[in-house]
Amino acid sequence: MNSKRISNATAQILSAFGRSLVLGATALVIGASQASAQKTHGNPSAPQKGTFTVNLGLEPETLNPITSSDRYGSDVHVYILDSLMDVDPDTYEEYPMLAEKAETSKDGKQFTFTLR
Repeated sequence: MNSKRISNATAQILSAFGRSLVLGATALVIGASQASAQKTHGNPSAPQKGTFTVNLGLEPETLNPITSSDRYGSDVHVYILDSLMDVDPDTYEEYPMLAEKAETSKDGKQFTFTLR
């Protein structure tokens, strides 16, 4: 296996882990955001409450981001999960999402994420 394939596999695992982390921390984030003033991103006149409905066409096999392999599960993940890091499709540069910053050990075997 070449290092490029190992890097891609590692990135996929970290991405799935980051998405799983969001599910576990959702209650904490919701409670914290209700307790403090929240900055508004995007259109401030957009509806703040309501129902978001999407027709997927078929039901996902699973919503588990680690074991999901179908298109419909992936569509749901886009709306409900977030990653620690993402990659800009134009520049291929990594940028933080849930992580404020990321550090890689010298041997490339350990990753340290500082969450925002």
